[in-house]
Amino acid sequence: MNFFDRENIVRNVGYRYENKDYRKNMEGLAEHVIELAEEWAQNFTGYPEKMTRRELRKSLRKHIRENLNIEDDTKSYFIPSFVWAFLAQQLISWLIKILIEKYLQRMR
Repeated sequence: MNFFDRENIVRNVGYRYENKDYRKNMEGLAEHVIELAEEWAQNFTGYPEKMTRRELRKSLRKHIRENLNIEDDTKSYFIPSFVWAFLAQQLISWLIKILIEKYLQRMR
């Protein structure tokens, strides 16, 4: 069961960063984050209806931080610069907000 519309979310990331040189990197990172979010959603054992959006975002963020290394230079989304960590964190935070909203809609 897929909780998230990967194509649509990645397309929106592309629109958000369409004038940037690192658009493909951000789309690659978004795909990896969505994979981790799918894993989190499928293995989530709590009761989302009893948790706040903030608690769910924290849980998802923790899962992503434990399973994603944005400084792994073997990944297609890696950009070798100090700015990359900032950009990646901004994208991840934005995605987490969207993914939790979609997850809650799906759970209703």
